[in-house]
Amino acid sequence: MKKIGVMFFIYLTILLLANISAENCTIVPKVSCAYNEIMGLSAPTNAHGELLSEGNYDYVLCCNFGTGSTDCSLGNVIIKLENRTNSHAEIPDYNNYDNPICYENLVCTNRDSCNPTELEVLSLTNLTDAHIGEAGDYPVKICCEGVCGTAQEFIDGQCVDEAIAYWADSDEGMIDGTYDVVVGSTQLMMVLKNSGLSEGTIVGFDIYEEDLMGYGYLRTINATVDSEGNAKALWTVTQEDIDKALESPLEGELDNFYFNVLDFSSNNIQFNLINRDSFCSSIGICRDYTSEEDCEADICSVASISIENNDGGDSCGEVFTDGNCQIWYTCSCEWVDGYCGPSKTDNLNCSDENPVVIGSCFYKENTTDDCEDGFLEYSWLGIYTWDSGNIFGSEKQGEPGWIEEPNGSGNWHYDPNDNFGACEQEGTNRIPCPVAALLPLFSIISILIALGIIVIIYYLLSKKKKSKTKR
Repeated sequence: MKKIGVMFFIYLTILLLANISAENCTIVPKVSCAYNEIMGLSAPTNAHGELLSEGNYDYVLCCNFGTGSTDCSLGNVIIKLENRTNSHAEIPDYNNYDNPICYENLVCTNRDSCNPTELEVLSLTNLTDAHIGEAGDYPVKICCEGVCGTAQEFIDGQCVDEAIAYWADSDEGMIDGTYDVVVGSTQLMMVLKNSGLSEGTIVGFDIYEEDLMGYGYLRTINATVDSEGNAKALWTVTQEDIDKALESPLEGELDNFYFNVLDFSSNNIQFNLINRDSFCSSIGICRDYTSEEDCEADICSVASISIENNDGGDSCGEVFTDGNCQIWYTCSCEWVDGYCGPSKTDNLNCSDENPVVIGSCFYKENTTDDCEDGFLEYSWLGIYTWDSGNIFGSEKQGEPGWIEEPNGSGNWHYDPNDNFGACEQEGTNRIPCPVAALLPLFSIISILIALGIIVIIYYLLSKKKKSKTKR
C-alpha cells in the first residue's frame, strides 16, 4: 500500500506541474490572480459577468499567457455581455449584446468539445441569455485559437518569436554575470534576435555602463539585419571604453554594462579586468587555457604557435602560391571535450574558381608532464573535419584533386594538396614551458641564493668586527 501511495503522489505531482506550466484561463478570486485579469464574475460558476473596468465582483477570469491586452480592435471576442455588469452572456458569433469581452489575439467560437489545438476558455449554459462557468462546467464550450507559445508574441495577426537583446560570447552563447576581459583583446557579441525588420536594415547598438551619476554612454556600433531578422555586432573592449566607464567621480567598479538597440535593452554584465601580461605568462600553447571563453578568444595569440609546433612550420595567415592557386591557413584555439586545442582551417583560391574552405585539422594533445625540467613533452593526434561545403557525391570520382573519405562512403572531397593526409597523423613534441610554470622553481632557487648571500654578508661583517676588536 505504501508503494501505491508513493506512486500516486508522484503521478499527482507531475499532473499538477503539467497543469501549472500549461497555458490556461480559470475563474479565481480577484486577489489570487497572479497573471492577467480579463473580466469580472459574480461567482466561480453559474455566474453573471461584467467588464473588467466595472470592478464590482470578487472573481475574475485569469489567463496565464499574453500581455494582458483586452483591446477589441482585432476581432478577438471571447463572449459578449448584455450589460456592462450583472450581465448574462452569449457566444461570440451572436450579435444580440453590445459588450464584448476580448483578449490578445484569441479567435473564439462555440463547440460541443474543443479541438486539440484550441483552448477552452469558458463555458456557457446556453448560446445566449446564458450564465457563465469555467471550462468544462457547461455544454456550450468557448474554444479559442491564437494562444502564442513561450517567448512568442502576437503581431499583425500571428504569433512570432519575441524579440530579445543579449550579450553573447564568440559562439553566440548568452553570457550573464561577471565576464573576464583583457583590454584590447576581448570581443563581446551583442545580439538582437527576431527584430521583425527586413533584411539589410541598419541598426545601432548603443553601449552603456550604468553608474551612480546616471547612464554612462560609451559608444555605438552598427550592424545589419540578416535574412532571419537577427542582427549581431562585435565590440572589442578598448582602454578608452574602460576610461569612459570609470570617469564618473562616484564610479568605482566596472559593473552594469548593457546596450540598447531599437526599443530593447540587453541584460547587464560586469567586467573582471585581467592583466594580459600577467595572464599570458602562463599561456604558451592552446592547451594552457582552462576555460572555453579564454580558449575560443585566444587572448594570448598562441594558436599559430601551437599549430607550427605540430605541423612542421606552415605559417598561419600567410598566403602561399601553388601554380594558379593561393593557399592560406587560418589558425585558432578550439574547445573540444573539455579542453583547448589548436585548429587549422585550410583555404584555397584558384584563378578559375571562387575561394573554398577545404576543411580543418584539430590537434588533440595529451600530456602528464609537470614542466619541472622547464620543458613540456606531449603527444598529439590530428583529426580532420571536412567543410560542410566540400562534400560531394560520386560524380567527382576520377577527377584530379578529389578523394573519397572514408573509403567506400561515396563522399568525395576536393583536396588537391592532401591536407587530409597531412593532418591525420600522430606525433610528439617537446617545447619550453610558459614562464609562469617555472616561477615556483625559480622562486625557491632565488630564496636559497638570497639566504646564501645574507649568510656570506653576515660572515664577512662578523669577521671584520672581530679583526677590529683584536686591535
